[in-house]
Amino acid sequence: MMSAATNTVQIKEPDIRIRVSDKKALYGLSIASILFVFLQNNQILNLAIIALFLAILTQKDMSTAICSYFYLTTWERFTTMPVLSAISIIDMILGLVVVIQLIHKRIRIRLDDSVLLCIACIYSVIALLLHRNMSGIKMIFDVFIVIYIRYINQEKEDNADFWKRAFLFIFISTILSIMWGFVSYMQGNVATIYLDGNIHSRLRSTVGTDRSCMLYCAAAIYPIFYMKKKWLKICSLGLLATMTLLTLSITAVLCVSVFCIILLIDSYRKSKLNKGILAILIVLILGTFYYVYNYGSGINAIDNMIFRAKKVSMLASDGEYSSATSGRTEIFDDYWYIYSNRFSFFNKLFGSGVVNYKYYYDLPDYVHNTYMDMLLYMGLIPLIFVFYRFYNGIKYYKNNNYQLQILLLKTSYALTALSVSMFTATYWWVFFII
Repeated sequence: MMSAATNTVQIKEPDIRIRVSDKKALYGLSIASILFVFLQNNQILNLAIIALFLAILTQKDMSTAICSYFYLTTWERFTTMPVLSAISIIDMILGLVVVIQLIHKRIRIRLDDSVLLCIACIYSVIALLLHRNMSGIKMIFDVFIVIYIRYINQEKEDNADFWKRAFLFIFISTILSIMWGFVSYMQGNVATIYLDGNIHSRLRSTVGTDRSCMLYCAAAIYPIFYMKKKWLKICSLGLLATMTLLTLSITAVLCVSVFCIILLIDSYRKSKLNKGILAILIVLILGTFYYVYNYGSGINAIDNMIFRAKKVSMLASDGEYSSATSGRTEIFDDYWYIYSNRFSFFNKLFGSGVVNYKYYYDLPDYVHNTYMDMLLYMGLIPLIFVFYRFYNGIKYYKNNNYQLQILLLKTSYALTALSVSMFTATYWWVFFII
């Protein structure tokens, strides 16, 4: 007679601990970042990044290379080289390796990925042949990287923990970029803004003030969903919230507000909050905002942010939209004039292949709107498809535990694109279409 113990099937829990390859990559990348923070030497950062990434690519686990790529996007602004940036070289190397992997493993490409790849190829060739601009070529490799990320999520061995590991890399990279911001602040390298008759300092990270918040929102995903120790979670989120306030950016307020609203709606939808608790939370939030908005908080960072919000709302109510948006609406009108008056009907639908109109038409500044850049570059029809791809990227994760995290990630990057030109930035394009 067989015992009950012999009939018991032992089910092994999936191991979602950080892998050895991840540890090695994180240690190396963190050391390179810390060296740059204190030495402020771009050559050291470039050489370290390229050497480390080549070493990471020699490992069998391509998912570690993808996570490391996410880590490095935070430092794109500083990885400059005579011809191409270090992150561009890494983008192309990783893209080539991914192409080889796709062919070797005979991975089937989805229809929407195929269309997106065709769009990237066509406009990259147009930009290269007609305007001698190589920036669009990165888009091709970015699409291949996104295709491979989807493949990773289909693999049983990687599906359980890939995004958790990816958000950890983003979190650590962002924390070290904040360290760079503090060191730069102490050295007098600060951004400033003119408020209430005085010049105020704006603490920034490696991507500037307006782009910082999308990184802070992306970094907040790891402590919110995966950190076990409450004190560490509170400290991490407190640091990210403080840094958001110190940017004195209206874009930051918009991103954080939408981020929190999505979390509240999800908690209510999953019955984690009943109607009574939700109503109390809303009343407390609105009451606190009303009090601080009218009477101040006594904290300089919060009061400066409130003062700027008041100034923006006052200027907007008086019809001074250009001043309210730091000149962005006026610049947007200049670019819109080019699209509506200098483009043929065909170009309006399918774009011109010009990557950067600031230099093409000798305009005074960037448009500070990624979607206008995309409209000029690829036209209305491909732009509509790219937005569909943005939506489909969120829908793709519907049947696993990562849809909310992906929604928060993509939304933060999409909102920031309303006030910053990031179309040629690898990190924005990848996260937008992922």
